[in-house]
Amino acid sequence: DENSASDEKPNKKTDSVNTPKKKKVTKREEQLKQNWERRYTELKQFKEEHGNQAMLPDGALRNWLNHQKCDYQRMIAGETSRMTPLKVRRFTAVGFQIEKTKKRLTVEERKEQIKQNWECKYDELKQFKEKHGNQTMLPDGALRSWLSYQKLDYRNMIAGKRSQMTLLKVQRFAALGIR
Repeated sequence: DENSASDEKPNKKTDSVNTPKKKKVTKREEQLKQNWERRYTELKQFKEEHGNQAMLPDGALRNWLNHQKCDYQRMIAGETSRMTPLKVRRFTAVGFQIEKTKKRLTVEERKEQIKQNWECKYDELKQFKEKHGNQTMLPDGALRSWLSYQKLDYRNMIAGKRSQMTLLKVQRFAALGIR
């Protein structure tokens, strides 16, 4: 057949409309992608070490995650957003809920949640110490990371910096022989 598609000559005007062009990635877009991947990797490592996103300390990683949640909200509202369905699936795959929770906790509820999380880890540490005799043999993982964070928080308190450490917590650690 003389008019078969394989015999047609390319037509720049119609082919450019029908064939999607690869979008040129700018240096800024590439930098944003690399930054996103770096923070995502940090978040996965934090999750592996600490096991809970609610325990994210203030700082760049927590700010980044909050921005991701806002981007998600913009995406589902149909607004301009850097969030993509692929990114949402990646968060979900590692166990992070990118959607903002339906019920926002009050300040008092959040304080209670933090207190309960602290008590849970403290009890876990106490049980470990009772079973093994000391805390220096803590295996790598969430409990060891939590204790390291508590020690850092203690140093911040001593230095007069922002800290969640209290004298009562210090006394409770001292009762376990932890300095």
